[in-house]
Amino acid sequence: MGAEEGLQSGLRNRWWPVYESADLDAGKPVGIRRLGEDLVLWRDQACAPHIFIDRCPHRGAALSKGFVRDTELQCWYHGFRFNGEGQCTAVPAEGVDSPMPRRVSITSYPLEEQAGLIWAYIGETDLFPAPPLRAPAELSNPEWSFFISRATWKANWLLVCDNLMDPMHGSYLHASSYTLRYGSKEDRMRVRELDDGFIVERELQRGVNFDWTEFHDSGTIFFRLDIPYPKSAGPGGPFRILG
Repeated sequence: MGAEEGLQSGLRNRWWPVYESADLDAGKPVGIRRLGEDLVLWRDQACAPHIFIDRCPHRGAALSKGFVRDTELQCWYHGFRFNGEGQCTAVPAEGVDSPMPRRVSITSYPLEEQAGLIWAYIGETDLFPAPPLRAPAELSNPEWSFFISRATWKANWLLVCDNLMDPMHGSYLHASSYTLRYGSKEDRMRVRELDDGFIVERELQRGVNFDWTEFHDSGTIFFRLDIPYPKSAGPGGPFRILG
């Protein structure tokens, strides 16, 4: 996959970490906004997570204000109930024999939990079925320890990609920091293809500053880079960032 091809398909029809597992309580729906969509995230009483469009198909009420009933989510407005796949199972106002539930459903996206995160595959799943989630290997490797850091960047996503794929900015923008004040401020960049992306690196310097970064498209988009510590920081390897 070339550099341009890896960015042309945009953000949809991919796996994304949308919430921290520890923050989602069973029985309490949460309204979130991801990829421009209002979504409701909820756990059933068996602790399985689910995610729907946050809009009841009956009158458009926000399902994030609803109630978890065992393995179903119930709308707070008219009591419509939906199972974990988004299929309506009951319309109380129509009675138990009503055929209406079979005709009513809501968009539901695939979910997985890995590494303390809830990942959602947001897109047109009927046209582009969700592939297996292949998160960065460090998240499941016991040789690594990690913590989750959240931040909101009020910028176009391509500018975020540009920042993460630009090793030379570390020598200037972060020149006063403890870790990135070292090394040359001059170099040339090269791009190397990977099986699922590419790497951008400095030609003449390695392991001194923010000298390389990787772009991967493995069904989710992620970046990998190392921030090296100077010897004065003590023994140990670099600080790795997965974005």
